[in-house]
Amino acid sequence: AKYSLKQGIMELGPTGFLFEQYIAAILREYGYTTKTNQMMKGESGVSHEIDVLLFTKDTHYILEAKYHNSRGVKTDVKVTMYTFARLLDIAGYQKKREKEKHKAWLFTNTKFTRSAIQYAVYKGIKLTGWKYPKKESLEKLIEAKALYPVTVLPSINRYAKGQFAQHNLYFAKDLIHFTPAQFKKMFGIRQNIAENIQKEAAALCE
Repeated sequence: AKYSLKQGIMELGPTGFLFEQYIAAILREYGYTTKTNQMMKGESGVSHEIDVLLFTKDTHYILEAKYHNSRGVKTDVKVTMYTFARLLDIAGYQKKREKEKHKAWLFTNTKFTRSAIQYAVYKGIKLTGWKYPKKESLEKLIEAKALYPVTVLPSINRYAKGQFAQHNLYFAKDLIHFTPAQFKKMFGIRQNIAENIQKEAAALCE
């Protein structure tokens, strides 16, 4: 399951999970207050849909979640430029109404191109992706607190994935607390499959 982490994340979208909701759940585990699918007005008069809005004591992070479900794709400089342009428009309007600072955060399940990183560093955009930054990359954030998505467990079939998505169960560790009987009653999952799911989740998150 650990070796299939990258593939498991790629399977979030097709099974009904939304990448931005999974990311918001991860960041809540790290102490952030989050809101998903927020609309914010820009200085230009355009309204922007924000994937995840994060709150700290004095900073609002406007997070753009860039999800890819195929291997070999990288997040390039055009995405970082788009992210920064949205920040400028939103911050220009919000600074007239709020004292908090607004910063951009680009979060992806792929690697970044070199030019994307160079532009982000220059413009002060926070980046989180696969293998970047070295100590706080996506896989490091997941592994440090065992926040593996349910999609990495071998015994979870398409039906089970769909059921867990409907009930906002993102992490494999969330499944440890259900008994096989509860899996059957709440999600309609057969007992033999439920037992395997529970065992796999427990072994993964030890």
